[in-house]
Amino acid sequence: MDKFQKFIQDLFKDRAGSDELSLFLSVLGLICIVGAGAFSYPYVEVVLTALGVAFLVLSIYRVFSKDKSKRYQENYKFKSLFNSNSQKKSEREAAKAKKKALKEKLKTHEMFYCPKCKASCFVPKGKGKIRITCPKCGEKFIGKT
Repeated sequence: MDKFQKFIQDLFKDRAGSDELSLFLSVLGLICIVGAGAFSYPYVEVVLTALGVAFLVLSIYRVFSKDKSKRYQENYKFKSLFNSNSQKKSEREAAKAKKKALKEKLKTHEMFYCPKCKASCFVPKGKGKIRITCPKCGEKFIGKT
């Protein structure tokens, strides 16, 4: 048993191993192979089976590959395809919430921009001509609300 364990350890030494893309390719290959049985057309069955086997072979190649950096880059690109959609959605929701909060604040406050650093300053409405101090740089300027 020790010889077999050593053989397996030596086999997987310096290998990329399994990752999300390898798992996805394996599952996709199995789905293609199992799905091929659902078609009565022989050409479709052959094409799906060949496609499934190709996905499985590619998955096994990725697991046993010694070029870890290349496999890492491929997996990173694969993960970014799925994460970008959810990330963009959360960014849109955050921007929408920020815009809504600004709209609510502008009901009671007026917004001025500092002439020196261009930072935004909120001042309560209905105060007349007032002296505004920039919270960022300390510049003092006059504004009318």
